[in-house]
Amino acid sequence: MTENKYFKEALGNMTREAAYAAAVCHLTDLGYSARKIEGTLTFPAPYESIRRIAFEHMLKTGILLREDPAVKKPDTERVEYVLEEGSFGRKSFRRIRIGEDEKTGGIPYIPCDFGLFDEEILAKIKNVLTSEEWNYIDGIPWDGKRMYHRQTPLMCSIMDKIEDLCNEGSKD
Repeated sequence: MTENKYFKEALGNMTREAAYAAAVCHLTDLGYSARKIEGTLTFPAPYESIRRIAFEHMLKTGILLREDPAVKKPDTERVEYVLEEGSFGRKSFRRIRIGEDEKTGGIPYIPCDFGLFDEEILAKIKNVLTSEEWNYIDGIPWDGKRMYHRQTPLMCSIMDKIEDLCNEGSKD
């Protein structure tokens, strides 16, 4: 009997997530925080599910990276094939190597240490940021380590304010 209960619960969770995952991904692409997405959706969706889906989407699309994009790794090279047509109409495939620079599109990334900060530092950061900026930072599970966020106006604003906070602390 309990196996049936767990199956129905898992099936219900999967169905709900499938219903709103596309909306969460779209709003994440627009730069919405998990809290803002939760408030925007016209149907109920658990915050933790929204947060998880948004985080996975950020990793998948390259908005957020777990490793430094400046470090070149030979095994991260990707290969694609392009269909070409010769002068006599003969079709063939040409192999193209896509390096790290092409994958990130030369987009700059900002190192983010939010996963390394203790509660005291995070409280100071929260006081300096607007609620929208804090909700954005708080909505990302930082995995307890440095991560790299694509340079966006929102993230630049956040990092500028944090830099000002660090500069104030070093003046004392």
